[in-house]
Amino acid sequence: MSKQDFILTDFSEIQRDFNLIFPNPELHEVESFGFLKLAQQAHAYSKIQALKKRGEFPFNSILFQFKQRIKNIVRRKLSVKHDIREEALLLPKRVDYINGLPDSILVKTLLATELNHVQTWDVSPKFPWSELKFQIQKLWAFKYDSVVIEMHRALCTWLKKIEVHVGRDDFPYYTGVAANFLHEFMFWNTAIAGSRLKKLYIVTHYHQEGLIAAARHAGVFIVELQHGLISKHDLYYVYDLKFENLYKKSFFPDELWCFGEYWNRKFQNSADVKSMKISVKGDFRWVNQRIEQSVKRNVIVVATQKNMFAEYSRLIMRLDELLKNYADWSCEVKLHPLENNAEAYAQLPLSEKVKILPIETSIQEVLASCKIQISIYSTTFYDALGQDVFNFAWTDSGVSSDYVSEVISESIAVPIELKEDIVEKFLNFKSSFFIERNKVFQEYR
Repeated sequence: MSKQDFILTDFSEIQRDFNLIFPNPELHEVESFGFLKLAQQAHAYSKIQALKKRGEFPFNSILFQFKQRIKNIVRRKLSVKHDIREEALLLPKRVDYINGLPDSILVKTLLATELNHVQTWDVSPKFPWSELKFQIQKLWAFKYDSVVIEMHRALCTWLKKIEVHVGRDDFPYYTGVAANFLHEFMFWNTAIAGSRLKKLYIVTHYHQEGLIAAARHAGVFIVELQHGLISKHDLYYVYDLKFENLYKKSFFPDELWCFGEYWNRKFQNSADVKSMKISVKGDFRWVNQRIEQSVKRNVIVVATQKNMFAEYSRLIMRLDELLKNYADWSCEVKLHPLENNAEAYAQLPLSEKVKILPIETSIQEVLASCKIQISIYSTTFYDALGQDVFNFAWTDSGVSSDYVSEVISESIAVPIELKEDIVEKFLNFKSSFFIERNKVFQEYR
């Protein structure tokens, strides 16, 4: 197994199992809180056996409160200077995750227009906008108040309710997720308290439940900016209607900005549309940015997904062997911006026909000059629309068959198996297959 250390499986399978294990939505409801997303997150970790996500939860309320009150004695001696405006954009750990560029188009264009008054945060370091006399990241300065006590009590109740449903082997995933959520909630509850923050823009809502819970407690309005593809099979986006009432209590944004009606339709017959405003804003990533078309070269681009080296290495090695038959064709591998196993790709025994691009390479520059793109599934399939790029979706990789079927059925990509000759198939494909770009990405408005 590669560095990912977990087992890949289809998201639709994870969703089916989740609905079977938890037929009653009330299992995840405790007072005013809904722990739906935490439950799905933990269930997904258990399915893929992400062992590092297992953890313990401080069930002992007396001991937990005692430790936090001792820490608060220290905290009272500290001064926290807030410099938070009324609106802020929280960027992910790498801003190029938004669109594959080294520096964010969101910062360069969107923030230069509609959001020019918005303060930009970067999560590393956590507090570039605060002056602390103590390391708040080390848990010593967390604010401990009635809302933290209430949240801790609710988490204890929720975990005890679901324990009999998940089994002893899987329960540590749920306690681990709950403990991480509580930590993040206390962190952001401390950071936002006493600030002027009224509106927060985030790039993804999943895995940020602690932040959303703290912001909601402070009365902050949360807007999510679509970062890439959204599938009807996605975890954390599309939920069965039986979760409608619970959804309103769970930790979701108040509004989602999406790229077009194509994406808005993904939420039909889902609890999301009942509880969150979905605004079709158009492709705000490329405001005032024109994609310059380069001279097309006989290049096949492999756009990888993060933590899937075992799968993509098979594809890359197959292409390397195939291209020995084509003197005028080559292959370039564009790694996902958050790939943590880049060195493994660099160590593949490849010929000069295949080039592993630097991880910071712009996907837009790559798509502007290549003729073929192949992947299992990727946002870059959509980015390639309108750029005279032929998308192939690899159908027999053994993973993500639900995503692959969706991009094929919606005319985003053409199916191909590993044994097939991708160059020959490209040269012999006559008809215009792909959906028009303006059907997927509308003009920003």
